[in-house]
Amino acid sequence: MEGGDNKENTLIDQKASSVVLPLILPCFYPELFMLYMLYHEREDDLYCQGIVDLSLFPDIKLLEFLDVQK
Repeated sequence: MEGGDNKENTLIDQKASSVVLPLILPCFYPELFMLYMLYHEREDDLYCQGIVDLSLFPDIKLLEFLDVQK
């Protein structure tokens, strides 16, 4: 296995865990879920702020910003 494949697998594993953990932790381990949420709080705040910023664009400007072709 090459080094690039290993990095790609690690990235896929990280993406999978970021989807799965918030779904299963509250049911089985509420304390771990709280720690997970606190650990990722800054990222969540930045993501939400980005969504708010994008929502301020008019439709045409947003399409231009996202480089959507007509």
